[in-house]
Amino acid sequence: MTEAVMLQPPDRSVSRLSFAMRLVDDFAPEREPPAGVAVTLTGGGTQGIRNPGGWHLFMDLPPGTYRVSARSELYLAEEKEIDTALLDPGLPVVELLLKPSAAYPFPPGTTLVRGVVRNEAGQDVPDARVEAVPWMPVPSVKGRVRQGGAQAGQPTIRLEHLSGGLAAGDMLLVRDGDPSRQEIVRIAAPLPSNASQPFTLAAPLRFGHAAGTSVHLLAAAAPFTTATAGTGEFVVYQRNASARLFVIRLSTSVAGYLPDERDLEIAEGTTQSVGVISLHQL
Repeated sequence: MTEAVMLQPPDRSVSRLSFAMRLVDDFAPEREPPAGVAVTLTGGGTQGIRNPGGWHLFMDLPPGTYRVSARSELYLAEEKEIDTALLDPGLPVVELLLKPSAAYPFPPGTTLVRGVVRNEAGQDVPDARVEAVPWMPVPSVKGRVRQGGAQAGQPTIRLEHLSGGLAAGDMLLVRDGDPSRQEIVRIAAPLPSNASQPFTLAAPLRFGHAAGTSVHLLAAAAPFTTATAGTGEFVVYQRNASARLFVIRLSTSVAGYLPDERDLEIAEGTTQSVGVISLHQL
C-alpha cells in the first residue's frame, strides 16, 4: 500500500502594495512616465521600485501619512503628502506632476522664456515663484485701421468701426496681411475725447499698415506657474499657442523681496532670454 504524502508548500513571504506613484511630465503628459527620477520617502529614504510600466511602487508600509519626494536634474524638485487611509485599497495609486527645469531637453521650435533670478548681492535665488500669464489676441475684430491712420514711426493710431471702448494699457494686435509685419501696440494716456481721434501709443508703430487692417484686443489666458531651481534658473514653456504673436506677463516673487513684473512680446516657436532678474530686498 502506497502511503499518501502531504506536500507542504514552501515558506513564502507575500508583499503588499501600499501605494503606487505615477510621474507625469507637465510638458508632455502623453509621453511615457519619465525615467531617471529618484522617488523616495522623505525622512526614511525608502526608494520606490520602478516597474516596467513606469510606476514607482512602495511596498509593506504601515498605514499612515507619508511625504514622497521626486528629484531629477531635468525637473524641479517636487513633494507630495500621501495618507494611505484616503486611498482606494483595491487601487492605491497617486500621480505626481513634474515641471521641467532649465536643463530639460525641449524639442526644437518650443516657445520658451529663460532667465535667472538673483538678489542685489548677485546670489542665486532658489524657489522663487515665477508666474507667466499669456495675453492672447481674441478672434473677434476690435476695430480697423483708418485710411492713413497707421504710419511707421507714428506715436498714434487712428481706428474705425470700434467694438466697445479702449482703455489706457489695453494691448492690441495689428493683424497685418503680411505676418512678418504684424505687431502688438499698447494704448497710452491721454485717451481721445472720441474714438474718431487718434489713440496715443506707448511706443511708435514699427510698421505702416493699410486701411482696413484688423486690430484684435489681447486678453489674459490661464496662467502658468513654475519656480527657480537651486541655481536661480527658470524656464517658462508655452504649449499650443493660439497666436503667432502674443505677450507674456512675467511675474517673479519670493518672500522678503520686492516682486518683479514685466511684459514680454513673444513670437511662437522662439526662445527669449530675459537674462538676470535682480530682486531687491524689502
